[in-house]
Amino acid sequence: MAPTLAPASSKQTNGVSGTRGEQWVAKNIPCPNCDSSLMLLPVGFPLFDVQCSRCLFRAQVKANRCKPKDQIFGAGWEILDRTLRTGQLIPPLLVNYEWLDRSTGKNRHEVHFFPFLTKANLSRHRRPRTGQRPGYKQFNYVGLLKPSTPQAVLFPKGAQAVSREPADR
Repeated sequence: MAPTLAPASSKQTNGVSGTRGEQWVAKNIPCPNCDSSLMLLPVGFPLFDVQCSRCLFRAQVKANRCKPKDQIFGAGWEILDRTLRTGQLIPPLLVNYEWLDRSTGKNRHEVHFFPFLTKANLSRHRRPRTGQRPGYKQFNYVGLLKPSTPQAVLFPKGAQAVSREPADR
């Protein structure tokens, strides 16, 4: 079994947790397209965090210290909005979930791959006027657990995504 990240301290920032999550994905998850190794892109590279060392695959990576859920934080809206206006697709998404299963007391770890997200999977919002970056335009990824949202579980190998919502009728 692949190594897991050390438990997050209460003082750990989202940036540190995200960077560690990206590093873990690059080191332990093969390219979903060609099975070659993934590599980190430079910090600040727009829209993408990892790319394949062999093919043209690139993806956004999000790290979450929770069990898989329907909505997670996205990023800044402006760059994604400009990209969508040029006719490009929403970048593929790799979500690195790690959490403590309270029923068993064991750490759990799953990596989900969302190859095709649509505008219905984005929820725009602005940060409040108080706090960090007042008025900053952001988005969240939503509807991730809907049966209509294509996804695959890449880690652990052989695991399957479990629908946590009833099928749309």
